[in-house]
Amino acid sequence: DDMFAAAAATLAKEATDNDLAQGCILPPLHKIRSISLAIAMAVAEAAYRDGLATVPEPKDLRAFIQSNMYEPNYRGYQ
Repeated sequence: DDMFAAAAATLAKEATDNDLAQGCILPPLHKIRSISLAIAMAVAEAAYRDGLATVPEPKDLRAFIQSNMYEPNYRGYQ
């Protein structure tokens, strides 16, 4: 529950006042990578705090998560 709450709260915080004023309750899709990182950080921190993580906590959690994020590289077709 704590990890789900951390993910939901982080996502909610990412919607700016401008997004909300335009009727958007979620942040724009072009920010998905930075938002995904923020959510992953919040969930990992909750998992370590609650003793649910199964691997030792890295010294630099942000860098560890970033290094494991999928990086889309698409071939150009000509």
